[in-house]
Amino acid sequence: MIGTRQIESDEARRIVDSDAVRPPGELLRIAEAPYEDGRGGLGPEYGRDEEGPGRYLFSTEDADGIV
Repeated sequence: MIGTRQIESDEARRIVDSDAVRPPGELLRIAEAPYEDGRGGLGPEYGRDEEGPGRYLFSTEDADGIV
């Protein structure tokens, strides 16, 4: 993830539980919504934006390696 620091699973769970970010399943549904058959999201990751304090970023990679 460019410009981010990856968040480990314990911290990701904590920020999801605190409602600071949406759960990964919900974010994957949003990311896949524009595609008729979805994108087959794999390996979702949360990151902390290094340039915008207090911001979190989410990325995923599909089966073709597209982020």
